[in-house]
Amino acid sequence: MPTTQKGSTMHVPNLRNVRLKRLLTQRELAALIGITPPALSRLENGHNRAKISTLRKLAAALEVAASELLTLPRADGFGGHPVGGRQGSNYPADPTFDTRTGQVMEPETDR
Repeated sequence: MPTTQKGSTMHVPNLRNVRLKRLLTQRELAALIGITPPALSRLENGHNRAKISTLRKLAAALEVAASELLTLPRADGFGGHPVGGRQGSNYPADPTFDTRTGQVMEPETDR
């Protein structure tokens, strides 16, 4: 993990996707890392930024590298692009994930 200044905080845009892949509720994950469910909700929704110590606890509890939590989630919920990373026409369109049915639908293309 890169070195950071003391007191640094960061957004964790892929937190919700990773938590859901691990089949954990907000209450369960919050208890594992010692924060309240509302605090975890604010992290997931981008209203609050995580301290480095919280990011490390989240990564350990979810059994992932911290960098996985810092990636921008794709529509299908499988990984994404690093925050601030290159995004653009070189990447294919992401499929759409229907949260009601759990189905991945390919995007429509112009023919």
